[in-house]
Amino acid sequence: MARKRRSDRKLNKKIYIFCEGKTEKNYFDMLARKYRKSTQISITAKEVSKTAIDLINYANNFIDQLSKQKKEEIGQIFIIFDKDQITETSIKKSFEKARKLNYNIGFSNASFELWVLLHFVDVNRHLNQKDLERRLEKELKLDNYSRSKGSIDMISKLEDNVYLAMKNGSKFDDDYAEKCDNNPYTNLKYVIEEIFKLDRY
Repeated sequence: MARKRRSDRKLNKKIYIFCEGKTEKNYFDMLARKYRKSTQISITAKEVSKTAIDLINYANNFIDQLSKQKKEEIGQIFIIFDKDQITETSIKKSFEKARKLNYNIGFSNASFELWVLLHFVDVNRHLNQKDLERRLEKELKLDNYSRSKGSIDMISKLEDNVYLAMKNGSKFDDDYAEKCDNNPYTNLKYVIEEIFKLDRY
């Protein structure tokens, strides 16, 4: 059988995921290993100030500096950020800018730790960051969540429970622009479905 010419091969588009810190980065690294997706996933984590606009601007500058060829290899771009102390007005401006740039949004309120907690239990009530960390210390059997936050060891404890997070996350819809002030809220179930496109997790 004749070998396929390079031009005949299906191009694997790259997916860029920009997030606030190492917890999110290591989590998506874990998913990429777990599901061995053929699509190339390039995960870039950058610690910026606690505003979504700064993260979007960083992503935009990063993409602008890529070569023409690398830009043509891009499939999708995802921006992952939290409510934190950002005002609803600022968040909605960030959503608007992301839409104009054709970026996908992964949003959680109060924080990404909500998504982590959903790997163990369903969440039905308002939880602030301290509440989330206390619950995670119990579920992950940690003395101090902040010291273990984002570590490879901590993230590895989530690997076998992704299916449960997807199930628990299904109670939230993907209408993040209208739900940004809701606590709890996360649309990460839909982000993961969009990236990995699997029937089962």
